[in-house]
Formats: sequence, C-alpha cells, structure tokens
Amino acid sequence: MASCRQPLRQTRAACRLVLGLGAAALAIWACERPAVAPVPEPWASQPPAAWPPLTLANRIRVGKQSFAAKGGAFLVRAGSDTLVAAPKHLLLSLRSDSLRTVDFGRLAWSWTVFRRDAPADSAAVRRLLNADPGEELDKSRVVHRDWLLFELAGAAPGVQPLRPGPQPRPDQPVLLVGWDDAGRQVVHRGRVVQAMQYTFLLDLGNADVGHLSGAPIVDESGLLVGLYSGQVGSVSWANTTRYLQEILAQRTPAAR
Repeated sequence: MASCRQPLRQTRAACRLVLGLGAAALAIWACERPAVAPVPEPWASQPPAAWPPLTLANRIRVGKQSFAAKGGAFLVRAGSDTLVAAPKHLLLSLRSDSLRTVDFGRLAWSWTVFRRDAPADSAAVRRLLNADPGEELDKSRVVHRDWLLFELAGAAPGVQPLRPGPQPRPDQPVLLVGWDDAGRQVVHRGRVVQAMQYTFLLDLGNADVGHLSGAPIVDESGLLVGLYSGQVGSVSWANTTRYLQEILAQRTPAAR
C-alpha cells in the first residue's frame, strides 16, 4: 500500500508544480504585455474649429438664491448613460445656513444646463450622485475633489459626451475646451506641468482662461483627462478624473 501512495503523492506534487509555474507564467505575461491604448474619438483628429460642441453653462436655483450662466459643465459618457459634470466649487457661492455641505437636503433646488450658443438647447438634472452630508463646503477641500456629477432628468442637450481617459502625466499636451464672451467654443492648447492623483497643474501660456471654471480638459485623442478649476498665480489648476471614476464606481448596478 505504501508503494502505491508514494507515486500518488509525487504525481500530486508534480501537478501543483506545473499549475504554479503556469500561474506564474500568466502573471508575467500579463505584466509584460503592452497596455491597450484607448480608442481615440473620431472628431479629435479634426482641427478644433471643426469639433462638435463640448461645453455647457449652468442655470442654478437653490432656495432663494439663483445664478444664470454660472461656470461651465459638460456631458460624461458612463457606459450606456450620459451624465452631467460641473465644478463643485460653484456651491461655495451658494453656501448659507441651509447649505453647508455637499447635499441639498430638503432645500428646493433646480439645476439646468444649456448651450451658450443655443440657450434653448437645455436639459434639467436630477439626482446629485456624489451628494455627501458629511462633506463641508470648505474651499481648501472642495478644490481637491472639484466634481459634481448629476443624472439627467430627460434628453441630453446637443453636445458631445466625453469618455473618461487615463490620468494626465507631466509634459503631456492637453486641450482646454472653453468659450468666448459670445458663447462660441474656443480651444486652448497647453501642457501638464505637474500631476498628482486628484489634481494637476497646467501651463496655458498667456491665454485668458480665468473665467473657464468647469470647462473640460481633453488629451489629443479627445478623451477627458480633467476639469478646469481655476488659476493659481500664472499656473492653472485642474482636477483629474480620479474622483470622477470613484463616483462612477460607487453607483449601484441598477443605476449604471
């Protein structure tokens, strides 16, 4: 009986060795194979003047406060859904005794996004996906997670939704999609100066961009890499899509 058990134990050990070597080989192959490059947007190869509309404006009412054409917004493609992104720092202008956190609570509120060049092309939003009654409206915190993400209440306005892309990297060319005083779309070229997990700094030269908070930032493939927050001296401050991706990951399967 012992002579039968010995070969059986040896066979099992050999099988475990083969399986272990196979798993190791697969792990090495997975690490060494090149990453699949994101598919570029077809319109990104065109001159910026030929790009589809990408930006929106906000019409906001919270309680007794209201703002028209405040800041920028844009559409985000999330699987089969289209969502609305806007800068969280807009809530700082609405902060009151009734609105102290990133949560409208029982306040009466409405938020509409529209095209600056065609104001009738608009849509209302509904649920704020990253509402958080525990997040204080504090500027030093807000600018590091400067995203509001809403569900649309109806059909989307006629602008191109943007697909989230990879994290920006230092010296990467990027494009800030903004607007002029007449509401026409204007694209500013720049480069990433410094990249962190949730934020990055970019150099846009001498472009007048101080009014473009909430504008989308895309890479040369047309993929969304950030949301423009504002200027810090001569350098522009933006948020990466890291926090956006975290919000999307927390959505329930039924809402995706």
